[in-house]
Amino acid sequence: MSISPTLPSAWGDVSLYGVPYRDATLDITLTGTGNRVRSCTVDGRSSRPAIPAATTGHHTVHIVLET
Repeated sequence: MSISPTLPSAWGDVSLYGVPYRDATLDITLTGTGNRVRSCTVDGRSSRPAIPAATTGHHTVHIVLET
């Protein structure tokens, strides 16, 4: 699953907890504004903004956006 978020400036940070994806559960936090991914971490490690289909278990995704 590719993650391509857009976050308007008036929203502030956004967190989604317990998002089901196949055999995984994701906690996703978006910070910043805009639609360009400046950085992404999965479980604290630098990553592309994507979750492989074979992922299982619980994972934390943090995406920093910029305009």
